[in-house]
Amino acid sequence: MMHGEFLKKRAKEFFLFAKRSLEEGFYNLSVFHAEQACQLFLKYLLYLKAGDYPKTHLLTILMKELRKAYEKEEIERFIRERSIELQALESAYLSSRYLGKEYDKNEAEALILFAEKLIIFLEKISNEKLL
Repeated sequence: MMHGEFLKKRAKEFFLFAKRSLEEGFYNLSVFHAEQACQLFLKYLLYLKAGDYPKTHLLTILMKELRKAYEKEEIERFIRERSIELQALESAYLSSRYLGKEYDKNEAEALILFAEKLIIFLEKISNEKLL
């Protein structure tokens, strides 16, 4: 399996696990999985366009790199209009694993819903299907 396809496959698996973890009440894992799904899908899209991607876990940086790679104004608009949600999902990567933050059901549902919106947006601008 090529590296790009591996990233896409893992992104899909992480999103499915985010939903499953939410259903089972594992809210910290659900937000971590949602963030991982978005992060890996972004890296997949960057890999397709540029043959590589930044070695970072920060969604905001990956989105800015995607805007450069795809040269689409709607990416810049999405970053601007959804910056708080992007940062909340981005912080879930560390908070859910290392910082002792406990996510409740409402927070987890909101972050997974945003992750799904982000993925759908990325599918639209890239013509790549994940979900």
